[in-house]
Amino acid sequence: MEELWPWILPLPKKTKEQYEILLSVFKSKVSLDILLNMDINKKNYQKELVEKIPHSNKSIINALKKFVRAGILEQKTEKIKVKDKEVWVKYYTLTFLGKYLKLLLTPIDKLSSKDVKETVKELFYFYAKSIAKLCFDFNISHEVFHNILNKLYLTEVVKRVRESRKSVKVVVFGSTAIDIIIPTSNAPIGHDQTVTIRGYISDVGGSATNVAIALSRLGVPTAFSGKIGGDYGGRIAVERMLDENVDISSIVIGEELQTPQSIVLVGKNGVKKILVLLGNNPALSLSSPAEVDWSLVNSCEIVYIGEVFVEVASAIASYAKSMGKWIVYRPITPFIKMGFKKLEPIIRSSNTIILNEINWNGLKRSTPDVNAPADLLNLGPEEVIITKSNKGVEVHTKDEIFEFPSFKVKVVDTTGAGDAFAAGYIKARLDGKSLREAVKYALAVAALTTTKLGVRVVLPKVEEVEEFIKKATF
Repeated sequence: MEELWPWILPLPKKTKEQYEILLSVFKSKVSLDILLNMDINKKNYQKELVEKIPHSNKSIINALKKFVRAGILEQKTEKIKVKDKEVWVKYYTLTFLGKYLKLLLTPIDKLSSKDVKETVKELFYFYAKSIAKLCFDFNISHEVFHNILNKLYLTEVVKRVRESRKSVKVVVFGSTAIDIIIPTSNAPIGHDQTVTIRGYISDVGGSATNVAIALSRLGVPTAFSGKIGGDYGGRIAVERMLDENVDISSIVIGEELQTPQSIVLVGKNGVKKILVLLGNNPALSLSSPAEVDWSLVNSCEIVYIGEVFVEVASAIASYAKSMGKWIVYRPITPFIKMGFKKLEPIIRSSNTIILNEINWNGLKRSTPDVNAPADLLNLGPEEVIITKSNKGVEVHTKDEIFEFPSFKVKVVDTTGAGDAFAAGYIKARLDGKSLREAVKYALAVAALTTTKLGVRVVLPKVEEVEEFIKKATF
């Protein structure tokens, strides 16, 4: 049995009334034919039913009376004009219960979109009301049902995206989160003080998610691969990524997991502090190579590895390298603190390493043997890029070292600037730009991202970047 009837059939609580209703419908072909010929949301005139149903008038009228007694139909009369005369006529409408008995007999593809939408809303209300009562009667947590609905909804979304999957150029591995970005520069918080904040933003975030959305905004077909919770946050993350045309077909849904949240406090000149709320059972990242969709790696051109558990990141990098893919690795602070030895297998397989200045200094502190970017280049990468916030970037290859300053802009919020830089660099490389051109392009994408509060909504499109580069100065 592959598929079941999609509607839940509501019935009265008392068994005797259940029998009466079911027998009144399924006892005879007359009853079935009447329901089949009823319009679900309109008046059904007795005269018209008698004319189009191939049974005797008496049989039809008797069945209609039974339906009214059972609460399946509601009978009413109205005055209409027939040949210059006003006459009273009977008509019937389906009750709440009658609609669902009608649905039982109607293939879903025979219903209009409007009928289905209204029916599902009514049905869900009916069912949710029953669930709410059962939660109190049997001491069941209502969160269980929220999570079930979210998980099933997300599973269906991922399934449908997978069925219509298109080719992608970049696969981004990492995490997702819900960010709450709060400007605090005009509202310093003192001891035991309550401050009212206006203009905060709540949106999908997470470093790798930002990279995937930024790439899609720049016109690069991109897939995001990570783990989300089967909760409200997971649903918001998926919906926002779909809005941005990011392929989410390889996302893993953890029914009992919680999608992390981040509180980003933005102070003067866009300087920020980030508080990551993990909860008791957070959905951080793919936790096993078995959760990786290797077919995406096979078909893409560039693999971006962000906040991924080192064992899984190592497997992804090794496989991608064997398939001849370009690998960009950008480890975040928690992984830097693990030390160089943990990250070494991933670094060996990578082509490009991107680190911010804080993480680069942290890597050097954790590993005495690493003193300069050349120590990383000797392991295999072709380039090491160190971003230095408003001081620009420093680029190291085996053949040269060069720097680029940041573009001059009025900085409002630096949240996501590093993610935007990584996306800009990848976009430029895919377009065949040289390393220097790619770094300049990446700096432009990052600069534009800092000019407004938030991340997703301010990530630029190609035209904006090109226009900015024409006018901007270092």
